[in-house]
Amino acid sequence: MLKRAEAMRVLDDVLIKVVHVEDIVGLKVQALVNNPERAVRDWADIRMMLEAASEQGRSIDWELLGDYLAIFRLETKLPELRSWYGKIGRE
Repeated sequence: MLKRAEAMRVLDDVLIKVVHVEDIVGLKVQALVNNPERAVRDWADIRMMLEAASEQGRSIDWELLGDYLAIFRLETKLPELRSWYGKIGRE
């Protein structure tokens, strides 16, 4: 995850490492599994991130997302996540 992080310039002389959307989704899934009270908020955050990625034209590594979901036996959620990403431009 951290090896894949990309440097982003936030000021003229400041670069920060930013992890990919897929990795943040993976962390959110882990958080909601560890604390089910977070589920509604974390699924909403995941949807927002995927919709924003779609709006920005960013590609998603669906295989990696599927791997993260499978770790927590949530692979059946992948089609729903794909639909959130794919809604942009059809509405």
